[in-house]
Amino acid sequence: MLQNTRKNEDTKRNHGGFSLIEVMIAMMIFSFGILGLYALQISSVNGNAGARERTEAVSWAANQMEVLMERPYASIGNNQVTHGVYNVQWTAPEIDINNDGTNDGKNIQINVTWTDHRGPKSTTVSFIKLAD
Repeated sequence: MLQNTRKNEDTKRNHGGFSLIEVMIAMMIFSFGILGLYALQISSVNGNAGARERTEAVSWAANQMEVLMERPYASIGNNQVTHGVYNVQWTAPEIDINNDGTNDGKNIQINVTWTDHRGPKSTTVSFIKLAD
């Protein structure tokens, strides 16, 4: 009977908590999860920075498009301007829209280029301005 009592006491003591190896394995699994979240956060920050840069580039192109639409037809030609890291360049070749042998408009292409930490980037906006 004394042996049964001792055996029951040993069993109760062994189930009282976590072993050191269990705690270390749990911490390792938790650490891998935290590292995954860190990598996801870095990727998100880089993606947001790229989206902001592309939005700014399209904004500069749209701004230049509005400026060119306000100008007289004859004064629009090829040119470029720089706004910080953004280089805005446009071409304005004349085109015959209705195939009657006369130039009826200009096919204006605005190309915005910039360089970020991943390399050179660009975006293009095109529109047609009809002759006056």
